[in-house]
Amino acid sequence: MIDFLLLYCDYGIETGVTVSVGHLSRLMSHYRISYKIIPYKNDSELLHAIKSEDAYVIMLHGPSFSKDTLKKILEQGKETTLAIHSTIAFLQVEEGAFNRTFDYLNMKYDNWSMCNPDLAQVEGFRTYLDLPIYYLPNTYNPTIEKFDNLDLKSPSIYEMEKRYSNRPFKISVFCSLIPFKNIPTQMTALSIANKYAALELHLLKPNNLKSNVYTFIKRISEMFKYKTIWHDSCPNQELLKLVSEMTIGMQVSYTETLSYILLEHMIMGIPTIGSSAIPFAIKNPKFNDPLDISNALLDIISNENTYLKYAQEAFEKASQVKAENDKNALEVLNILLNRAKSL
Repeated sequence: MIDFLLLYCDYGIETGVTVSVGHLSRLMSHYRISYKIIPYKNDSELLHAIKSEDAYVIMLHGPSFSKDTLKKILEQGKETTLAIHSTIAFLQVEEGAFNRTFDYLNMKYDNWSMCNPDLAQVEGFRTYLDLPIYYLPNTYNPTIEKFDNLDLKSPSIYEMEKRYSNRPFKISVFCSLIPFKNIPTQMTALSIANKYAALELHLLKPNNLKSNVYTFIKRISEMFKYKTIWHDSCPNQELLKLVSEMTIGMQVSYTETLSYILLEHMIMGIPTIGSSAIPFAIKNPKFNDPLDISNALLDIISNENTYLKYAQEAFEKASQVKAENDKNALEVLNILLNRAKSL
């Protein structure tokens, strides 16, 4: 019998959920918590997977199923938890996700609980929902061959100096092209900073090149005096190669649970700029103030010594975030296991 059955809807592409499940599973492997990951395409496949596997805890990643299907799952009597990977703000714009989630969370079963990666929102949910709600932060555990050490390796001074020596400075905004990512404001900030330092913006093409947001961003990118480079969407491991070439990582977005992409920059010793939704970023300017964002950027690249100081701070902060999130996640995994074994 395995400890956890991890299930997520397979959309045929890598998503934040699939990446997050991978990181969580590697944490489980390190601590010898047994698990199996099964992607499903529809409710029928989901039910079949659950009936085919003997697990203490069923962990559903995202509300990608009907209420009737959830009832069938809960009526089997096994400990079942819904792991939400979005903030309330994102749930409001994901089609049907907000209504489905709150329908599910009001269901009364002793074997039913919720996990959320945002501590403030967990505390908020607990004020008006009756079911057990746990803070399960997104862990960060990159692929490694042996699980005898989850510590991160500090980047070399040479690597950090090399990034600073790049001209123009390479600024990445590697994220999905959706309004909550606040990309036009960040582009405007780069335009201000470009008056004082040569910059180059790096973005990711979406899968849908006809999307309205992509069309708009591509159009305005042609108006700025700095160069914008569009990279093809790629799996996470390929993206890391691109990240390693950047000078600064930016994501001054409206809402996040954990910005993997900024964390990945920081682990490589690359300074980052994020909104208050990403408090571990090196700089936290106002998300709606392009001048404040520009000032943060210019401070980081003001001289080599300053850049190296922020680069080292980036790695140290990322290490702390990783260790704390792993610790908190492990605590919740054990709570869920204990609940399951007491049923």
